[in-house]
Amino acid sequence: MNHDDNELGRNLTDAEAAEYTEVYRRGSDLLGKLIDLQDQEPEPSEGREAEIREGIRLLQRAVAILPASWPAHWLIGKGHQALDDQQRAYAAFRQAARLTQKNADVARELCLTCLHLGRHAEAVTVARLAMQITRSDPGLQANLALALLLAGDMDEALDQAEQAAARSPEDGINRNLLVIIQEVKDGRRRQPTTLAEVEA
Repeated sequence: MNHDDNELGRNLTDAEAAEYTEVYRRGSDLLGKLIDLQDQEPEPSEGREAEIREGIRLLQRAVAILPASWPAHWLIGKGHQALDDQQRAYAAFRQAARLTQKNADVARELCLTCLHLGRHAEAVTVARLAMQITRSDPGLQANLALALLLAGDMDEALDQAEQAAARSPEDGINRNLLVIIQEVKDGRRRQPTTLAEVEA
């Protein structure tokens, strides 16, 4: 997650800026190879959990120096997500989302974490924000459909899922979600209220 140190850290001393840059770089390098990113799978590592915790610790030092660093908060969230600590991931992603409304990846991760925690109404709101940032992303539209499904809005869930599947017909996840929503709307499947029920 790239950002402009100058833009974020205008009020730092030279020593603070140097320390922030160092701990952010080390933390992001450590987590970057171990977390699940859209364009890459995490690398296998024997000490994975300890390395993730160390990456989080370094990035927490970075946000102690520069609380406005939304990329550091986002990476902390990804670290907690990798440890399956959804509550801490939620807190970090939420802070990142408060600090920037211009990055769809921040909204994407906050939406998915909200869904894991059963915060369906908030997930719908965040998914809509992600769509405003990047309207052309069928994956974001599918996330909105999923959030709407879990929130109980079948009509709009179906509409969004149909659009996402039409925009990305080769995406099996989007097609499968469309089938699930259609089955729920037709009464052939019980409406899921958790992600686990959708994935079952």
